[in-house]
Amino acid sequence: MTDPYRIDLSQPPSRRPSPSGSPTPGSAKVTLLWIVLAISVAANVLSNIVAGDEVTPLGLAAGVVGLGAIIGLIVHYVKRRRS
Repeated sequence: MTDPYRIDLSQPPSRRPSPSGSPTPGSAKVTLLWIVLAISVAANVLSNIVAGDEVTPLGLAAGVVGLGAIIGLIVHYVKRRRS
């Protein structure tokens, strides 16, 4: 009977292949999401400084785009953690 928990050093360790569907942490998709988030935050802050307490279409659009970028980053993180 073989012991499944026995450490066998006679063979080199096998490497698990990385999943092809999940991008690496420094991939272009993640970098693009971070850049979009930074630009949308800057546009939102600028809109709030210029317009004061009023809601502007630029600030609203920047907020929606920023929220989408945050959701995209969270989805990428969760998918990467599951694999």
